[in-house]
Amino acid sequence: MSVKVDIKRAQDIMDLFDATPRQAQIVMWRAITRAATAGRTRASVNVRKNYMVSANDVKKTIKISKQSSATLSANFRSVGSVIPLIDFDTTPGEASNLPVRSRVSKTGGKKPVPNAFVARATSNSKVHVFTRAGGSRYPLKTLYGPSVPQMIGREDIMDNILDRTQTVLNERLDHELERLLRGQF
Repeated sequence: MSVKVDIKRAQDIMDLFDATPRQAQIVMWRAITRAATAGRTRASVNVRKNYMVSANDVKKTIKISKQSSATLSANFRSVGSVIPLIDFDTTPGEASNLPVRSRVSKTGGKKPVPNAFVARATSNSKVHVFTRAGGSRYPLKTLYGPSVPQMIGREDIMDNILDRTQTVLNERLDHELERLLRGQF
């Protein structure tokens, strides 16, 4: 998943500073960098508004690759794997014979997870939610929720991120141009 926004006034800015094109590039690069950071923040806020995940879990999957001012781009990517179901709002939180109930989405309450149980894995000593893959005791299947990139990829969340990123880009362009014109560069 990557995000792309347009600098609608890029050519106007380059024309305005045709005598000093390097300054125009720096102005646009600063705005792009700030917009990418705002996009990451908005992604974290929107995902946490809709899903039972922590800000740290979201932000650690998002990487911003800032290029030089000559390329005028910043890449915003979210890469991550599925999250164990136990890391969402799941009860019981420790190994128990109680029925397992879990809530991944913030809408609604905890839902029962049929035929699931919470146990400590022997391979890594971590607690997980399991089901039996067959009729016998083994093999066990670990249950997972969605990954952060899947959460961010939801259409309403993505649209909100793009809107915020574009808004911040336009605001920061105005701000950086004012700074340049006032001599505070």
